[in-house]
Amino acid sequence: MGLSKAISFGYSFTLVVVGVLIGLVMALFNYIKNRNKDPPQVSRHRSGLLISGLEEGTSLQADLPFHGVRVLELSTVVAGPMAARVMSDLGAEVIKVEDVKGDPFRNVFCEYEYPRPYGSAFEVCNLGKASVKLNLKTAEGKAKIMDLLADADVFITNVRVDALV
Repeated sequence: MGLSKAISFGYSFTLVVVGVLIGLVMALFNYIKNRNKDPPQVSRHRSGLLISGLEEGTSLQADLPFHGVRVLELSTVVAGPMAARVMSDLGAEVIKVEDVKGDPFRNVFCEYEYPRPYGSAFEVCNLGKASVKLNLKTAEGKAKIMDLLADADVFITNVRVDALV
């Protein structure tokens, strides 16, 4: 039994090493092929990235499968925000609803990064989204989220059902 586990581990380890080596070789070939080309000019935008060279008023998002879909996201940490991020990457308009104090995930890993308003883990999960802060414990906050829900095609949440009522 010990030998079979060792062989299984050795096989898995070999696959990982081969995968990493293939990735490194591919990255090296890609670098060699593109080293003399000018990189595209890219700038940050609320809805992701804008690539220079497009005519004014043109949108790359019109060709994406979720273009025209409005998503309302009321979630925190990773699972819910990443699901909404994928939809945003596929062209959906995503509106993230946060508590007035902000998403607690904003501060994760901040102590290991340069001084910044939020951690890169939060940025990865929430790139390409609009954001609104609401106090859902007040009547005004509940009314605003109901208005947002009325216009939404999709609602993503990882909040307990009892807390939503």
